[in-house]
Amino acid sequence: MKKSWIFFLLVWVLFSDCKKVTTNIQNLSGGRVYIIGHEGSGELNNAYPPDSWESVTRAIEYYNADGVEIDLQLSQDSVLFMFEGNSLETSTTCLGCLVSIDSLLLSKCIYQNTQTPGDLSTKYLTAFQHVIARFAQRKIKPVIFMDLHTSTGCITNGIEHAYYTNLVNAAKKILVAY
Repeated sequence: MKKSWIFFLLVWVLFSDCKKVTTNIQNLSGGRVYIIGHEGSGELNNAYPPDSWESVTRAIEYYNADGVEIDLQLSQDSVLFMFEGNSLETSTTCLGCLVSIDSLLLSKCIYQNTQTPGDLSTKYLTAFQHVIARFAQRKIKPVIFMDLHTSTGCITNGIEHAYYTNLVNAAKKILVAY
């Protein structure tokens, strides 16, 4: 008898103060709060490399996030690739800076991350255009925040302006196309 009395008291305490709390959130999204995956589906405790095809599609399609933040860099032939970092050898089978390699070779770079469990042999660097194309036909489009990397450590002072201009123009071109 004593146990059931304590149980009912606990239930009453837990639910007696339940009331709907409404707040007036003032933001640029008209009060809406979005769930955004950082570098796709996150960097910590994630079975997929940051800014990879698998990480981005998992955040939106599996976790049902409203969108993602993606780090983007420009290849030598002006193709935007998802990649965070200064040098490719930190997490892929390729060497050097993304900006100094053409897109055909970059699309063959395989992620190799010793902290990530599982087989990464089919997880390649992905061009941003492929991600946009994946979600272009959706009725509700995901929100995509683009972190345009301009400080890769591989750009000299003489070409900074041209790189920045090409980076922004490449992003605009893809977004206008879709």
